[in-house]
Amino acid sequence: RVDRPCCDDVALAAAHGLELVLLKPQSLMSLSSLSVTSANEQLIYRLHPEDIYLVHNDLDKALGKVAFKVGGSTR
Repeated sequence: RVDRPCCDDVALAAAHGLELVLLKPQSLMSLSSLSVTSANEQLIYRLHPEDIYLVHNDLDKALGKVAFKVGGSTR
């Protein structure tokens, strides 16, 4: 874990030949874009929107169930 001044926990990792930036915002879900923007400005890498995956809990899903969504809003 690497603590960055963007007020989040940030870790750099590699998996299956990919370089990953793992960001754990300390803000509400609706404000997570501010954390991503702040982290992106402070990192050597420049993240592109198509390379960003948002992972979050969803109380409407049963434990262990996963759903994927491309683009759009929270609805």
